[in-house]
Amino acid sequence: LNFLLKRIGKKGTILIPTYNYDFTKGRIFDRDKSKSNVGSFGNYLIKRYSKNRTFEPIFNHIVFGKLKSLIFNSQIDESFGNKSVFSKMEKNDFKVVCFCCSPSTMTLIHFVEKKMNVKYRYNKYFIGYLKDKKNKKKITLKYHVGKKKIDYSLKEEKILDLIDQKNFIESTYGRFNCYSVRAKYLINELKRKIKNKNNYLIK
Repeated sequence: LNFLLKRIGKKGTILIPTYNYDFTKGRIFDRDKSKSNVGSFGNYLIKRYSKNRTFEPIFNHIVFGKLKSLIFNSQIDESFGNKSVFSKMEKNDFKVVCFCCSPSTMTLIHFVEKKMNVKYRYNKYFIGYLKDKKNKKKITLKYHVGKKKIDYSLKEEKILDLIDQKNFIESTYGRFNCYSVRAKYLINELKRKIKNKNNYLIK
């Protein structure tokens, strides 16, 4: 964490995913206690910096840096909406880093699928509760989910095709591949591909 904060400097902002999918199963999202389902680093940060965790019940992040207030003002009742955290990532051209994991796991891609209204996903609504300390709030969450009868898993090669070693960089860390991509570049390129072929990412 200290390395990352030093790397972004005083003018930078960093978002660490602490995603939790229990809300879709009818469970309360507790900002202080609901564990991250996407890595131990996120869980380490939740224990120490839960106040830095956003309130979106599924795709929440631990946030540090200059744009923290802007990120916290994101929409929390629609996962991939035009006022969601992912829209803020696009407008401010964040870099998405895939550290020793496939670029096909980037959640920002689902934001593009929602923008382009892909035919293999649809809007589903989940009703549940958010908890912060002693406060509890009921919300209805709009979540763009995949259709069960379709294999909507993203094809890694379709994402790798966008690597240009400038806007989308591939590097290595030991025996693992790592990636860094500018949000605007990724979104614009995928929009262009999906416009020509709606199911481009899954076929």
